[in-house]
Amino acid sequence: MTAWWVCGLLLLTTPDRAESKPKLVVRDVEAKGASDAEAATLSSAVCSAFAKTRGFDVLCGEDLRAMLQFAAMAQSLDACAGESCLKGVRSALDARFVVSGTLKKSERGGGGGACPGPEQCELFVLTVRAFDGDQGEVVGRTEVEGPNLDRLQADAGEVAGALIQRLRRRAQSSRK
Repeated sequence: MTAWWVCGLLLLTTPDRAESKPKLVVRDVEAKGASDAEAATLSSAVCSAFAKTRGFDVLCGEDLRAMLQFAAMAQSLDACAGESCLKGVRSALDARFVVSGTLKKSERGGGGGACPGPEQCELFVLTVRAFDGDQGEVVGRTEVEGPNLDRLQADAGEVAGALIQRLRRRAQSSRK
């Protein structure tokens, strides 16, 4: 029963079912000076912001990892040995657009002791880029900064909105 459910889930991502929407993969945010937990928090916020937009079949890092784990489990049970199941796994990774980002954490003011506490001295910078795989080029880049993760999480929708408009134009121009 589980094997059929897994194959069904994978088949939902095949181009035949999602042909009307371009696929958009939102990769996990990479930590640069920030902790992995801080980057994971923003990965979730950024992906949720993109997933709320319409017109794209959005897959996040968590989605891809879960699909690959299910596929590996199903294959180990010989439930995903068929060609259509394996094509479903492959198509999940075959995205027109890819969004990636970095989270940098640094100290404001060079750390010269002018800050009253570490929370007030920290500066987080989230940079997000959108890549068009068909054209082989970066479509857009946006950056937000703030004193804490809460601020950046609140700005995730703005980040997604800035890039999604460019992605929509790209997707529409290729349909004509």
